[in-house]
Amino acid sequence: MVMVWLLAFAIPSGVAAHGRMTMPANRVGGELDTVGDHNCRYSYDSSVTHSKANMCGYMTRITNPPHWPPTNCDAKYLTTTFRTHKNGGCNDKKDGIFSPWRSPGTAPVWSPCGYFGGYKKSDKNFEKAVSTSFQDGNSMPKSKVKKWARGTDHRVGFTITVNHGGGYIWRVCPKSKTLSEQCMQDHVLEFIGKKTTVHWKDGHEQSFDALELSKGTHPSGSTWRVNQIPCCKSTAMEPCTGCHGKAYHNTKESQEDDWQFSLIDHVMIPSSMAKGEYVLGWRWDNENQEQVWTNCADIEIVDASESSDVLLFNETLV
Repeated sequence: MVMVWLLAFAIPSGVAAHGRMTMPANRVGGELDTVGDHNCRYSYDSSVTHSKANMCGYMTRITNPPHWPPTNCDAKYLTTTFRTHKNGGCNDKKDGIFSPWRSPGTAPVWSPCGYFGGYKKSDKNFEKAVSTSFQDGNSMPKSKVKKWARGTDHRVGFTITVNHGGGYIWRVCPKSKTLSEQCMQDHVLEFIGKKTTVHWKDGHEQSFDALELSKGTHPSGSTWRVNQIPCCKSTAMEPCTGCHGKAYHNTKESQEDDWQFSLIDHVMIPSSMAKGEYVLGWRWDNENQEQVWTNCADIEIVDASESSDVLLFNETLV
């Protein structure tokens, strides 16, 4: 793939996969076993053709919250250099970019499943991608469907290739409804437990205390988890030993700053949720980029006796 980005904080040519869902397997390729892999693929099906051209680079670019001032200014929730600015850089627009994580959930997106490269076809800056028929993640073929039992919690995870700080949320939209950002916002999933588990590609794990933000978020009161992996030579400390990318303490991220791990959390599927097919959505609002990264996967909500969500590794929820 060849794509040119003429922007400050430019995305390196040939690398669009700055973040993607790894658990469950998402529509555009990528699982726990494929972290650190720019060319997204499925470990269970090497024949999938839509994953061959770095098709995991799905996002909305050049997007910001619609209103000033920001709602997220506390240095506690920032992991980039903005945490050292007065009031988190929220006093003046010139003090830092007005990025999505400054008012979580309010920055508009092209699609809740992302657009390949972050452009929409009608956008004047759109540059032709390899596979034009798969521009919108919503149009991608279904992923391997996971059956999730209602009334219990389930594991979700994502990995990042180049870290832009910020925070993330998980949502669902019933397939009986039109898939949209509004539908996702109407069905935000609750995080369960106080820990995030770092699951490395080689199988070893560590956990750290999750940091959540519910004030000044959208939808109102929705809970987001902070991406606590330090970014961009900030004063933030790694949340656990070795829990950082290769560019930790460097002034700039590198396109080779591959995370060899996923961040795993638990989310609750309420017992009141209707059985049926759903689209699961992950949204990552960036802190030092004007970008929102999104992926979708396909799940089916069932009764406990029908669930296919089996334990893959040991975790303690406290």
